[in-house]
Amino acid sequence: MQGQSYTWGADRGALTDANAGWGAASSSALREPTLQELEQRTEDLSQSIAASQKRMMQMAQNAEQTGAATLAELNAQGETIKRIQKDQAEVEANLET
Repeated sequence: MQGQSYTWGADRGALTDANAGWGAASSSALREPTLQELEQRTEDLSQSIAASQKRMMQMAQNAEQTGAATLAELNAQGETIKRIQKDQAEVEANLET
């Protein structure tokens, strides 16, 4: 089996910034945004942040309400357990007599 030689150069279509579409050639094709575009982007981001903050506050309020309802339910369950334990103690006392 005979080895083959590969070359990478002008005869094989070497990649350069000028013909490959990357590096300095493509970055020069990008234009700087205008002031109006920057202002619009800033406004869009500000609105997005405000909407995100509103959603976050709603989620926090929902979590607070859920937590309060959970605590109330746990309190009620605790009272029920205490009542059952008291009733159980009375039943055990009646059985001993």
